[in-house]
Amino acid sequence: MKNRNIQFKPTTGLLIPLLLACFAAVLISTPIPAAAGDQVPFNGTVSGQIPSDLGPPDETGCVFDFLVSNSGYATQLGAFTGYAEFIPNLCNLTYTGFFHWIAANGDQISGPFLRVPNPDGNARSVRQP
Repeated sequence: MKNRNIQFKPTTGLLIPLLLACFAAVLISTPIPAAAGDQVPFNGTVSGQIPSDLGPPDETGCVFDFLVSNSGYATQLGAFTGYAEFIPNLCNLTYTGFFHWIAANGDQISGPFLRVPNPDGNARSVRQP
């Protein structure tokens, strides 16, 4: 009967450090998700239906205030649903508001947003006022 004991050869000394280096490379290259409180850019899309009846404007006749149901997909949140409160000013074409979105796994994101005109006359959207 043959002796089936495995004999370690000198090349085994290279194998273990090589495996450890590969394991370390995998851990280093794994992306770390953003923790609560970290600011990360929003990458995604959101859609909603603005109601046909905006309700009565304020005393100036320019400003309305209404809720919009939202849904969309964001890199950090995945698929989500929620709402946004829009407060548009139809006289100067700006708006402010607040959004609250909930992901399928229960994660939530909310915050203010606004739209302000640039000096060139075009508008830009900004998440926080």
